[in-house]
Amino acid sequence: MMEWWIEAPLEPSACARPRATRAGRGVRIYTPTETLRWQAALAHHAQLALCGKRFDGPVALDLVAVLTRPKRLDTRTQHPGAQWAPVRPDLDNIGKNVLDALRFAWRDDAQVTWLRAAKVYAARGASARVVVRFEELATQPALLLRALGMMTASWEAAEKLNELVTEN
Repeated sequence: MMEWWIEAPLEPSACARPRATRAGRGVRIYTPTETLRWQAALAHHAQLALCGKRFDGPVALDLVAVLTRPKRLDTRTQHPGAQWAPVRPDLDNIGKNVLDALRFAWRDDAQVTWLRAAKVYAARGASARVVVRFEELATQPALLLRALGMMTASWEAAEKLNELVTEN
């Protein structure tokens, strides 16, 4: 199976909730501008990486949101590598923003049938970014069992993600 990687030098951002405003006698619902700009920036990086690829079948997606390392972690006593980031924005909202930004790559979000995500602080000296790995999944029933094996067999992908997260 082929896989595609996107590494966008963007601070991970949550998908902002839709806003509403009065428009005459009705109500207009809209997405905030900062969310649309972030999605457009990620979509630009993704289009360059995917070279026009459009997924027709089920898709596996791995996401690593690398947040800017806070100054409180830059002491000598703190580990210099990437660390878990148990802070806002929430990982599920970052994932929603990523899926919305990448909607050009598939017919429907429902095609993403395998999703793994992590949220970490950048290693010391590294910058914030969003790393996404795509893989088109096999549709033959016999090969669907591979999904169970992905939990353990995808350590190679996890190691590559770790390299991307920890490199300066």
